[in-house]
Amino acid sequence: VKLEADYDKKMKESLTQTNVSVRWDMGLNKKRITHFVLTNTDQELRLVPGDELRLRHAGDLTHPPWSCVGHVIRIVNGEVALELRNNAGAPIDLGHGYSIDFVW
Repeated sequence: VKLEADYDKKMKESLTQTNVSVRWDMGLNKKRITHFVLTNTDQELRLVPGDELRLRHAGDLTHPPWSCVGHVIRIVNGEVALELRNNAGAPIDLGHGYSIDFVW
């Protein structure tokens, strides 16, 4: 069982997606929600509400590098809604160039 869990962990952590475009929203609880579509939907990837993902942006001339962990709150027609744990410093004026990391 431990070997299977270790394998699952390595598989999820290796499924980083880059150059993802996001749409920003504010939830009723005043937490930021990002909406995005995953482009590489492998058979190994089974994303469900409650999964943790890390959203990050490398930064540019006007924005410092940023990252935040959040959890999937819903998936509708392939679009993932991710509620962020922390709103601090979120580059809400940028809609492209993000990376998504799968957190174990």
